[in-house]
Amino acid sequence: MKRAASILIILHALLIGAHGTVPFPLQLRDAEPSVPVRTTGVGADAEDDVQDVIAMQTAMTDDKTASPPLADDLAFFVRQRYLELGYPEAKVRWEVAGAEVVLEVEEGPRYTVGQIVFDGNTAQDEEALTGYLLRPTREKLGRTDRKVPFVEADLRAGSEQVQRFIRGQGYLRATVSDLAFTKHPETATVDIRARVIEGDLYTIGAITFSGDFAGEEKAVRKQIAKLTGQPFNEVVIENKRAAIAGIYQEAGHYQALVTARADATSRRVRIVPVHFHIAPGPLFRIVRVETVPGFSKGAQRLIRSSFMPAVGKIYVPADLEVMHRRVLDSDVFSRLDVTPRPHADGTLTLELSGEEALRKRLSAYAGFETFLGPIIGAEYREVNFLDTGDALRLKAEITGKGFNGAIQVIDPAIFNSSFSLDAELSTENIAVFDYERRTTKARTTLSRHWNRNVFTSLFAEGSLNNSSSENLTPAELGPEDYRLATVGASLVLDYRNSPVLPTKGWTAGFSIADAFASGTEVGYLRSDVYFSFYQPITRKLRTAFSARTSVVKSDSGVEGVPIDLRLFNGGANSVRSFAEREMGAKSRSGTPLGGTLANVFTAELSYEVAPNLELALFGDAGSLSPTDTDPFRAPGGLRYAVGLGLRYKLPFGPVRIDYGINPSREEGEKLGALHVTFGFAF
Repeated sequence: MKRAASILIILHALLIGAHGTVPFPLQLRDAEPSVPVRTTGVGADAEDDVQDVIAMQTAMTDDKTASPPLADDLAFFVRQRYLELGYPEAKVRWEVAGAEVVLEVEEGPRYTVGQIVFDGNTAQDEEALTGYLLRPTREKLGRTDRKVPFVEADLRAGSEQVQRFIRGQGYLRATVSDLAFTKHPETATVDIRARVIEGDLYTIGAITFSGDFAGEEKAVRKQIAKLTGQPFNEVVIENKRAAIAGIYQEAGHYQALVTARADATSRRVRIVPVHFHIAPGPLFRIVRVETVPGFSKGAQRLIRSSFMPAVGKIYVPADLEVMHRRVLDSDVFSRLDVTPRPHADGTLTLELSGEEALRKRLSAYAGFETFLGPIIGAEYREVNFLDTGDALRLKAEITGKGFNGAIQVIDPAIFNSSFSLDAELSTENIAVFDYERRTTKARTTLSRHWNRNVFTSLFAEGSLNNSSSENLTPAELGPEDYRLATVGASLVLDYRNSPVLPTKGWTAGFSIADAFASGTEVGYLRSDVYFSFYQPITRKLRTAFSARTSVVKSDSGVEGVPIDLRLFNGGANSVRSFAEREMGAKSRSGTPLGGTLANVFTAELSYEVAPNLELALFGDAGSLSPTDTDPFRAPGGLRYAVGLGLRYKLPFGPVRIDYGINPSREEGEKLGALHVTFGFAF
């Protein structure tokens, strides 16, 4: 997915069927008001906000001519906006002059929040308290200004949030009151002082149980481990109650009932005992899968193939989640709801309802990636093709290195089973370094998600290939014209909390591919293994580690492997002090020649400096051998990278900018390399 993942600028035009477009969002101030409005006295800092208010209010009215009621409303709402921006002395006068409304503004000084002091606070982080105090103002503005406007009403609302926060830390009778404001006209700031009375700290005492553990006692006790002695908070207790209920529901006790009792009303008791009562109820067995009327034949086929394996089995939400995700991944549905309907005899019916998605989509995109250069492409996708539930995809893409295109058909339920079949015919013509390669390829892949964590695939591929170069020797280039047949398999274990934006968990994978060509010496066996681990340290700070080894074995050595099928190192997803593929041996003209054994080890420390924006410190180590094929041998000739990166998180993964420095440069090597791409490095 690297080609599509490298895009920084996405220009996405979406056509549905043969007609209909999705409009780009417009700011209201760009539209002409239905009634002419002229303002005076509006400064540059408030101009955009004032124009937004005027545009919104005139768009909401049916008035087509200037009138005193309209002018009075506009003056009122403009002044309200000034108050929200920190102009407590703002005045707005109005008049109707002919066909237009005139608003005369006297802004007065703009005050911002100065020093904030919480008298009486001894236990809480004042930065956190400040965040809660200023939250109403920031939420109302819809942005985070460097200087926060002084809005008294918002600050009083914020003090209530501070009070709730402190109580949530176990100080159940804490109060925040007596907000005092001190204006400083010379600096246009207002200092704030709040009085905090913490009261006593309430902690969680002994935890007891009643009812029936139903074989889940170990999991339940693990859930409440270390809870005793923690600050008492009703939200924490409720979350634990819900988590214990979830343990039983995951085990098939659909109607499990868990209650929690904790008495913190006594003013003399500061240690609060907690009692959980567990009524697991019966295990429910799924007996039917029903769909609401109106689904197409293809949609019904996908539902049956995905959910029918659950019939006759115990209701387990985790298993149903995998089935549900499999159906949604087909893109046939925009929404699919699974509603369990329990019966008195301990059986259960799954009722499926929802909406089908629009079938045809045409999209265009453009961007830039450090290795491929400029990228422009288009894609047509039709789901539920011919009302079968299958998907058809046509794609064409031009990059700074060449052209590629593909026709793909996906059957997400081959033979109405839980397996997916992907058949693709593609062509690629690229020119990199000192050689060109032209490939036409047919590939089919059979895959399955066995549960939420385990994924396997088998593939078979045939290709026609031609490589040429005016500068590389035959040994450097490898075979020029060859027909290659490849079969392979892969296994992926994924225990991350997110497949695209992971912060916790681990993933590991192994793949093997055997390639051969009849009547030639071209052929090799390739294997890849990797492991990645993600661990948060604080809410904003996380660490990640990765190790990857790849091996290519050929009877003819590295020279018997076509140059573009060899292993390379260096680039955005390996040792980042080198440009893409440029670590290791090169030809006289500077073309990377690749190797037969590659290792990459990476560690990364990331900190969220702003919402969705992370600053990362990373270190890489890697090796590339042109002759060695023993993955168990300690890697030699390690090269390194240290560097900084930025990640901006998008729903489909982060846009990533990294600069890696080479701490042990050899003759002719650059100081480092800049990488612009998409997705995590591992």
